Amino acid sequence: PTRRSSDLADKLPCSHLRKGMTAQQIFAEQLERCGVDYFDVYLLHGLDAADAAYAEEMGCFDFLQEQKALGRIRYTGFSFHDTADVLGGILSRHPEVDLVQIQLNYLDWDNPIIQSRACYEVCRKHGKPVLVMEPVKGGTLANIPEKARALLNGEAPAHRALRFAASQ
Repeated sequence: PTRRSSDLADKLPCSHLRKGMTAQQIFAEQLERCGVDYFDVYLLHGLDAADAAYAEEMGCFDFLQEQKALGRIRYTGFSFHDTADVLGGILSRHPEVDLVQIQLNYLDWDNPIIQSRACYEVCRKHGKPVLVMEPVKGGTLANIPEKARALLNGEAPAHRALRFAASQ
């Protein structure tokens, strides 16, 4: 396969494993569909406490490391949707992952359910770079009320949201 110069990422959806597919099947299909022989970044998709336990049971973290050793993945990690305590547990059990993708935006920064700040701080504590998802919260932070927009002194709301995420 021909390789582009840009970075390419993909994710292993644990939900597909529950349907009887193997990590090897999913990964091989993804490589073929993308026409490449490796991914720059490969993540376990959407981990929470239950999916992390299932991924561990199915050997997914080991699979990522095996593929990395074979040169088929450059950086491993997971996308995350749970509490900071759960995140800390996963990173303590799997210090081998290279990075973590978390939901991070100024609206969720101190949200008690999403815990963006707390999750970010857990990643920093474990020395893991963060990939940001939802920096504009599905467009919500690009379309803010006029009263809020007036506080931005002419800055575009989406720009402010992206700048906040990037500043972390």
